[in-house]
Amino acid sequence: WPVLVAGEDLVRERLGDLFLDLVLDQETGVAFVRPMTDAEVDLPRTIRSMPLTFIDTVLALFLRERLLRASGGRVFVGRDEIDEHCDAFRAVDDTNHSLFAKRVNASVSKFRDASILRGTSEEDRFEISPVLGLVFDADAVRVITTELQRLAGEVEASGTEDPS
Repeated sequence: WPVLVAGEDLVRERLGDLFLDLVLDQETGVAFVRPMTDAEVDLPRTIRSMPLTFIDTVLALFLRERLLRASGGRVFVGRDEIDEHCDAFRAVDDTNHSLFAKRVNASVSKFRDASILRGTSEEDRFEISPVLGLVFDADAVRVITTELQRLAGEVEASGTEDPS
């Protein structure tokens, strides 16, 4: 960390050569890269993005909220808490519990592979990476939440979901 902070200008310059921006949060001691953007020029993509399914999005927002509530320090979450939270988003008419559980398992695996969820000495307990709070900033959360509310309104308006 001290080497990165001391050489921040040089690192930013070299990453810029690769069309990447450095995001550095001194307070939490977290750094990551993201693709550069330019409204006028279509820049090449030099890193992969991770598309999120509906359950991935639900999980990301849940984990981010846990980070914000903790306001600093390490934050942990149990698999039982993840399952309970995600289950609230299972469609009322979805009776295939095992298929839904597989989707949640896939999301947890995806987040572990991306190091958003880090394993601990306890099985089924994870540390939430603070980088999630930076990747999903307040603007991203607002956009996603608005879209989820719009989709929920469409489902309720179509009468296919039981609002209770």
